[in-house]
Amino acid sequence: PTGTRFDPTPPKGGSAVTFLDTFTENFESYTTTNQEDFPKYINDPALGNRYWRVTAFGSNKYIQLSGNLATTSLRTFFVVPVNFSAMNQFSFQTKDGYNNGKVLKVYYSTNYTPLGDVTKATLTDITSSFNISNVATANAYATNFLNSGIWTKPNSLTGNGFILFEYYGGQGLPTTTMQIDNIKIE
Repeated sequence: PTGTRFDPTPPKGGSAVTFLDTFTENFESYTTTNQEDFPKYINDPALGNRYWRVTAFGSNKYIQLSGNLATTSLRTFFVVPVNFSAMNQFSFQTKDGYNNGKVLKVYYSTNYTPLGDVTKATLTDITSSFNISNVATANAYATNFLNSGIWTKPNSLTGNGFILFEYYGGQGLPTTTMQIDNIKIE
């Protein structure tokens, strides 16, 4: 048989993708918690059925994903479009909860197609450039968000592209809750 396969959890967002060279995303402009559709970004559960969503604690908003009680493996990407020619550095903050293993990786890509199949894109792993929060106990959250470091873009990386956060966890894997805030491109 030929034709398009039905995707029960298609990518969300991406209706206003702009390749920016400087910005800070603190998620405070989103009016609803549990929001999963981000016009400027792409939220793609490539495996499983969970999306990154806006969550709030106290007066702070951020995005969060957890593999708790997942009945399948999860591989969900939060995709940030950037102008690599004009940007210099990338940073963000993380906070973990109910930690039972590392679940977050960070990549960049120059050939990802917005709302396309993220697993077909070339992903360059830059996770080792960051100190991702890994301090929570198995039954609590870390106390504060952690400045996860600064990645300086190589001069050879130019043109429009994407930075991708990947949550990989769920059934049979770590189920740590991961929170991301204050994504910054400068």
